[in-house]
Amino acid sequence: MKNLLRLFLFIFFILAWFVFIKFDLISYLNITSIKEKQAVIVSFTKNNMILSMIIYSAVYIVTTALSLPGAAVLTLTGGMLFGIFCGTSIVILSASTGAVLAFLSTRFIFGEWACKKYNKQLYTFNKGLAGNVFNYILFLRLVPLFPFFLINIVMGITTVKTRDFFTASAAGMLPGTFVYCNAGSQLASIKGVDDLLSPGVLLSFFLLGGLALIPVIYKKLKSKAG
Repeated sequence: MKNLLRLFLFIFFILAWFVFIKFDLISYLNITSIKEKQAVIVSFTKNNMILSMIIYSAVYIVTTALSLPGAAVLTLTGGMLFGIFCGTSIVILSASTGAVLAFLSTRFIFGEWACKKYNKQLYTFNKGLAGNVFNYILFLRLVPLFPFFLINIVMGITTVKTRDFFTASAAGMLPGTFVYCNAGSQLASIKGVDDLLSPGVLLSFFLLGGLALIPVIYKKLKSKAG
């Protein structure tokens, strides 16, 4: 029964990607498309705030859970529709929930297989994570070098607890989400997502990521000294 469910879930992911590509849904998740429909979307949101929050959150969760592209534009849209602080809160909750679903799906579909095939490698990897899970995930989320979906998948085949994954992911996404939602509240002045990633912003994220690893480095140095 479990194998049948795994197969069903795997096929569902494949079909979701097929539909996404076949109907070119990515064309709706770009800044140009959002700008063109901005007046209509904003008007609908103002008149149906609660419904808009529910629809927006559902779209974000599904997009993240299925590892589909478009999260950056969705985050900008969140800032445009709900403002900096409310938008940041909704995005963090939606993105973290979607990430956990992708994390759990990966664990359910590939967990046992990965454990059998890469038992030694995973044992070493899990041992390295032990005691520092929060800091490592925080670092991965803060530093914009690691694809969002890849972190969900890799962590899914480890022994990381769901609670730790959720809290660390939410904390790690906070700075970047705030920057994007702030920019989204001024969408008219943005030409592309790359406009947001200035050298100063990137440096700030790298520094924050470095700070997240300080406790890990301290523990390792202390253990060696002891």
